Amino acid sequence: MTIVVDKRLQIIEAAVKCFAHKGFHATSIQEIADTAGIAKGSLYFYFKSKEDLLLSTFRHYYVSIVSQLTTVAQDHSLSPKERLFKQLHTQFNHLTESRDIILMLLNEHTMQVNDEMREFFFSIRAYSLYWVYKQILDIYGEEARLYAIEGSVYLNAMMNEYLFFLLVYQMDLDLQQISHSLVARLDDIITGMISAQQKPVFTMQSMQHFMARGKETFEQNTRTLVDEITDFRVIIEENVSETEARNEIADCLDALKEEITMDKPRMIILKTLLTYMRSKANTALATHLDVFESKVMDVMK
Repeated sequence: MTIVVDKRLQIIEAAVKCFAHKGFHATSIQEIADTAGIAKGSLYFYFKSKEDLLLSTFRHYYVSIVSQLTTVAQDHSLSPKERLFKQLHTQFNHLTESRDIILMLLNEHTMQVNDEMREFFFSIRAYSLYWVYKQILDIYGEEARLYAIEGSVYLNAMMNEYLFFLLVYQMDLDLQQISHSLVARLDDIITGMISAQQKPVFTMQSMQHFMARGKETFEQNTRTLVDEITDFRVIIEENVSETEARNEIADCLDALKEEITMDKPRMIILKTLLTYMRSKANTALATHLDVFESKVMDVMK
């Protein structure tokens, strides 16, 4: 990774340690800076406030797990049910390895830090509901549509309970067995409801707000890097007025696009192109470039 992304990650990891030890409200920016080994003023170059750092921390881990789920979803050598199992197993592995950050996420006081944080958590919940809803339709087809939201609620609830025992009580459970069990229980629920023609509690009408947000978030998360490059080209046009710099950054984007579409993209080439783009970026473009660079590295790592 380039220096900026490395430094942001260094600060995020320091924040996780501090927040996990003392809690969000009791932790000061100075303590995070000391743990990260940087000056307090330098931290504000990367994050505008402690709240911004907390939200960025959650987003970092969220993007990481979603990119892993997306990779599994694109493996069409697996059946839909096999993909669901692998995605569940991937999630449990990732979440148990990130115990401190997930415990922070489960803390209701953390969720209420500000409106932006509440909105972020709503998007996560909506995404999770819609993601499982999509898996159910892929596995069981149209006859399950009436029951897919209900099945999604059940599966998410069961996942949360397993996570509680894994993370809070630190029980040594077999993650592969849990994932197989969840797929089997979902099968019981959906086939049972189809067979009984049971009226679901949750319908598309009653869950319209959740499902609309979930679909929007799902589609954003499954965008390809080629889509991101196309959008970033517009950002360059809007933020870089100097012709030579704009053209050179655009040339780097073309080279980046060509590299990521190769069978085996070369990380050294990607990093070199991103570093050169940063050397040509003005202040207006720099923040956008931070976000773009993080997306590239999260997907390609």
